[in-house]
Amino acid sequence: MTAVEIGLTDGGTERVVVRQFGTRATSAIPDIAKVEFRLLHLLEQESVPAPRPIYLDADGELSGAPLIVTSWVDGTPDLSGIDGQVVCEELASYLARLHTCSSETNDLSFLPALDARLASMLDAASHDDSATPTVAAIRDALEPIWPWPPTRPGVVLHGDFWPGNMMWRDGHLVAAVDWEDAVCGDPLFDLASVRLELLWLFGEREVRTFTERYLAITEIDPSDLPRWDLCAALDPAIHLSTWHKPPELERHMHAELARFVDRARVELTRRIDAGRRVTSPLP
Repeated sequence: MTAVEIGLTDGGTERVVVRQFGTRATSAIPDIAKVEFRLLHLLEQESVPAPRPIYLDADGELSGAPLIVTSWVDGTPDLSGIDGQVVCEELASYLARLHTCSSETNDLSFLPALDARLASMLDAASHDDSATPTVAAIRDALEPIWPWPPTRPGVVLHGDFWPGNMMWRDGHLVAAVDWEDAVCGDPLFDLASVRLELLWLFGEREVRTFTERYLAITEIDPSDLPRWDLCAALDPAIHLSTWHKPPELERHMHAELARFVDRARVELTRRIDAGRRVTSPLP
């Protein structure tokens, strides 16, 4: 990703971002440039703050690899000086706005399906004899109930909604960037992903504030949130050790991740048992 300043004929300049996709992205989604460019058009139409799409080179004619050119977002991912409660409010409002982009009102067939991605990850985890205890705990909790029937229409999910992909200015979230992991699926997956990020970044109080705010805006039934917490925790559980964090921070993140997973497993078991008691016939 490269920032480029272009000289205009009127003597002014315009800053844009050239986003070139490497083999990791194209091997997962061969037409990733087209997908992200189309998604950014959709977000622009739906007034979801994101980079504005300007140019598409899907075949890599300019540089040998697919790329898109987007507008420059004037902001920073740095949260220094922003109160945690404000961060929660801004994140909840942004996600609620994003999740109005539903398959009921938009053609989202061009996006990868979240369920297919999760199924692939679960399959890989099930065949990994060296899986960490946290990965094994998630796998053992999800495999008996996977796949589950959809409970609501699919929506646009950012898929990687963490602080490094959020741009802030003057204490407000002005845009989300890096949409290459976007998928179509249940909105509670994005919610769960941010819950984990906030736990790492701030703590339990902010997780509760964010969750309550998002659910109040969207009025989504959160009864199946524990299983989505486990889904959102799967990728970090597998890859956290490859993120090259300082040792002390990595230990903290592993510990908080394990607690996040344990709480979700306990709550999931409680809800499954409660459902069985409700539906079981009287003796």
